[in-house]
Amino acid sequence: MTTPLRVLFVEDSEDDMLLLVRQLRQGGYAPTCEHVETADAFRSALHRGGWEVIISDYSMPRFSGLEALAITLQLASDVPFLMVSGTVGEEVAVESIKAGAADYLMKQNLIRFVPAVARALRDAAERRAMRRAEAVLREQRSLLGMIYDNTSDALALHTWDPREAAWKLASINQATIDMARALGLVTDEVALLGRRLEEVSRALWPADDRETEGLLDDFYRAAETGRTRTRETRLSADGTTLFAELTLIPFFAPDGGSHVLAVARDITVRKRAESARREFEARLAQSRKMEALGQLAGGVAHDFNNILAGILGFADVIRRSTADPAAAGFSGEIVQAATRARDLIRQILMFSRRQPAERRPVRLDEVAREALQLVRGMAPAAVRIVPRLPEDVPYILGDPTQLHQVVMNLCTNAVQAMGESGGTLEVSVGGINASAEFARRHPPLREGKCVRLAVIDTGPGMPQAVLDRLFEPFFTTKAPGVGTGLGLSVVHGVVQNHDGAIVVESRPGDGTTFEVYIPAVGTPGRPGEGPAMEKPSPAAGRRILFVDDEAAIARLAQVMLRSLGHTATTFGKPDEGLAAVRADPRAFDLVITDLTMPGMTGVDLARGIREVRPDMPIILSSGYADEVPEETLKSLGIVQVLPKPFQMQTLGAAVASATAAR
Repeated sequence: MTTPLRVLFVEDSEDDMLLLVRQLRQGGYAPTCEHVETADAFRSALHRGGWEVIISDYSMPRFSGLEALAITLQLASDVPFLMVSGTVGEEVAVESIKAGAADYLMKQNLIRFVPAVARALRDAAERRAMRRAEAVLREQRSLLGMIYDNTSDALALHTWDPREAAWKLASINQATIDMARALGLVTDEVALLGRRLEEVSRALWPADDRETEGLLDDFYRAAETGRTRTRETRLSADGTTLFAELTLIPFFAPDGGSHVLAVARDITVRKRAESARREFEARLAQSRKMEALGQLAGGVAHDFNNILAGILGFADVIRRSTADPAAAGFSGEIVQAATRARDLIRQILMFSRRQPAERRPVRLDEVAREALQLVRGMAPAAVRIVPRLPEDVPYILGDPTQLHQVVMNLCTNAVQAMGESGGTLEVSVGGINASAEFARRHPPLREGKCVRLAVIDTGPGMPQAVLDRLFEPFFTTKAPGVGTGLGLSVVHGVVQNHDGAIVVESRPGDGTTFEVYIPAVGTPGRPGEGPAMEKPSPAAGRRILFVDDEAAIARLAQVMLRSLGHTATTFGKPDEGLAAVRADPRAFDLVITDLTMPGMTGVDLARGIREVRPDMPIILSSGYADEVPEETLKSLGIVQVLPKPFQMQTLGAAVASATAAR
């Protein structure tokens, strides 16, 4: 089997060319030949290309072999060039080989001709393969260099120096420099290269001493074991903090040198996302906890309020009916304690079940005075409390429990800010006129008369960055476990719900001032008096049906109503009360019923009574009647909701209001 071979002959003798062709054919080749004798013809043939070997005579009349060799090296250096000549002499052969010829052969001795051609073809093929491999290697190196320089991961290559027995920095990429600059460090790449690991670690990966020690320990372990190690590290410098995932990859170079590539990936965004997720999960857990608390509060509120109703009501009856001053005083203490318990259960319902606030005219100075009694008990001895609470403060329409919490939260924050080092806490309440401009800048406050609560402390103050987030839920500058970050957000929400405004002024080192503005609704009278309000005229002699499944509440209501001059008929079962109304619809002027009872709710009872007597006024008594929509109350003739527990005065006012137009 012959091997095709394209041969370009540079020869002035056609006989010599045919002799060489015959030698090639005898050697197993099937040559395709072209014959040229001049330089121009030779160049033209080379430009056409496709030649596998060039065979040239050394000496020709119009062209020499060395000239042909020079042209070949210029235009087709990959094609092997063999010099064949009748000229005798080693100097000619050496000159040809030095000039770049693959071999030099004598026409008189062609025994080596075919093997020389075969060797030249083989060497040329190897050179082409080597060049292709080198080209691929250069391309790969270039690509790896581009990746190295353009990857977002910071790369730092360290090499073991056996002479100094130390790891030294061999190279870093642009991302490493960018990360250092992001931390506020000025990194000089040239100055860092060749320095020991211990010297450059702080310049590349700034961290506290403990973190740096752990990082270096991981580096040495990776180098010793030959196993990749990964760790998360916190980098901090110049007030900037980054989180990085550092991977240490040990490897050996072809020359046997030891290297460790440190790959740092910025995971700050991921860490912040994880932190936000954990915070969200914590808030969700807290929300579920509050929801469970709300369900628990809703479940026990009815029974708890019934217990309180008996305690509060009978103590109130004793206080009003006894002539013994000591008994009256003791019963008054019971009333006061039960009232606090009632306010507590209402507060639990308000925050866990979003119960609407109970608004009534109230003096903010009295609320502040009561709150300061508690603040004095919790404040360190070094904190001096200065109250400025005049008694001529206008009334506001508000919920005393919520306003009490506002004062407590503001004062507690002030005391905690001053700490054991102490200071002065000033609390003042007074009337003020809010201008149109002030109201415009602090919605929903309206222009006009307001009551201002000011809480001023001489603590360390707050920077603007803290002030900007002061009322955000869960935001706190306190140590973990101290506070929830909800105090000021609750204050802000309560003030907004009272159509008021809150203003904060603070600077580091100058203390803090909180000012709360709430619209005024009237002018106070003498101390202890409420604002002038239109009261329904008292009505006596009413026939009242009272229904409650708690026997103690039914007996209490009967005693209270009789003391108020009414006739009271009580039932412990709603179906018995409904049967009494059906037996004689005109036997009663008013029905008072509990909301939650076994077998039939107060709403169902009201619906049944309305079928028999549509004009019957009904009062619904409950600890959490806000669950019943207002439209339902109106449609069933329920004219009023009487919160439990109630006192005689509250019950009498409710009866008078419900029957005033009857």
